[in-house]
Amino acid sequence: MESKQNIFTLTVNKCDLSDAGTYHAQIQNGINQIRQTAKLNIRIQPKVEAPKSINDQSCVFGQDTQISWKFSGIEKPQVTWFLNSQPLPTNDRFQLTETDDGTSILVIRQAELADQGVYTAKATNSVGEAEAKTTLFIICIKPVIEFDLGAPLQAIKGEAMTLKIAASGAPKPDIIWMR
Repeated sequence: MESKQNIFTLTVNKCDLSDAGTYHAQIQNGINQIRQTAKLNIRIQPKVEAPKSINDQSCVFGQDTQISWKFSGIEKPQVTWFLNSQPLPTNDRFQLTETDDGTSILVIRQAELADQGVYTAKATNSVGEAEAKTTLFIICIKPVIEFDLGAPLQAIKGEAMTLKIAASGAPKPDIIWMR
């Protein structure tokens, strides 16, 4: 406590959560007594509490995947997601949820090649911000011929001839017929 002239000061150095609460100043001079009250709230800058994602993760093309990070802070931080430093696209394939413990979960449905990149979750409150990053790699599966054209073909002049081939891969391969 400190007093200079008619100003009385109470300083709490290095505020901590335990310092939160109601503080009272009682002023008296033998004739009268006055009481003033102030409530101290401690706010904490957001921080990455426990990473639930690894720095690099991968997903097979066309499959679902999720990235999640747990944040803490007082007041509760607002979490915003970015892909390659741009706001996350708003469409049905990207779903964001937040749990009561501060975990922000991004679910990516049917991953596409364009979904590959650096995902950033930024937690912000009035005190500051914290961010966590994950690089997502999309794994493609090279085309595989499931059954081929087989033996030499024969056709009768003037009649139709059909060729069939089956192939799979991710992304789904296109077939180009050539002669």
